[in-house]
Amino acid sequence: MLWLNKPANTMLSLRSPDDIHRPITQIVRAPGFAEYLDLQRYDDPMEMVSPADENRRLLLRVVPYDRDRRLLLVRDVTRLHRLEEVRKSFVANVSHELRSPLTVVSGYLESMSDDPELAERWGRPIQLMSQQSDRMRLIVEDLLRLSQMESDPGGARHEPVRVAEMLENI
Repeated sequence: MLWLNKPANTMLSLRSPDDIHRPITQIVRAPGFAEYLDLQRYDDPMEMVSPADENRRLLLRVVPYDRDRRLLLVRDVTRLHRLEEVRKSFVANVSHELRSPLTVVSGYLESMSDDPELAERWGRPIQLMSQQSDRMRLIVEDLLRLSQMESDPGGARHEPVRVAEMLENI
């Protein structure tokens, strides 16, 4: 390691300047980190728990920028993970909570439309309410489908950013 900034020093729990000029694999002792570097698949970032705080999640990305040099980018993604979990939980809960009342409303509307007296007088409003109820049911089904897709780890697509090319263009 030749240089690091203060946030990286803190997030990786390093001892600057003592760690300068030491191999990075000797100072970042995270499971899988040395293997990640050895594989040299730098298009794929690595996630790890912060050595400084086990409640923090870090995203590491290596960018080759010279023949034998690498830039290690470290990003704290703890907040993103928490927000994503809250969002997933919200979508799953909302869809389940709305399903039951919509079923009841749809059932009553169907019963009302089957009653000749009510259908004659209130036919059009009942029809409109049924259409809107069906529309809401489809939205709830979409939310449930989204929640199921998000629980599948292979569902998300990530596009790599070629940081080395970007640095050359600056």
